[in-house]
Amino acid sequence: MSLSRALQILGYRSYHMKDVLRLGLFHLSCFRDGILANHFGEGERFGKNEFEKWMGEYDVTMSNWV
Repeated sequence: MSLSRALQILGYRSYHMKDVLRLGLFHLSCFRDGILANHFGEGERFGKNEFEKWMGEYDVTMSNWV
């Protein structure tokens, strides 16, 4: 939380896990689909297009760090 808050203070829109719950079903289903694909081989792994649909409005996401 502290890193997310620090980035917000600096003017960035950061994506935090709390946003998955706050933003509703679309974010929950993206998160679930990503976990199933990346960790359990169900469906196609997320690529750039999927991340852009999910997190395109944010400046800083976990995908920036991985």
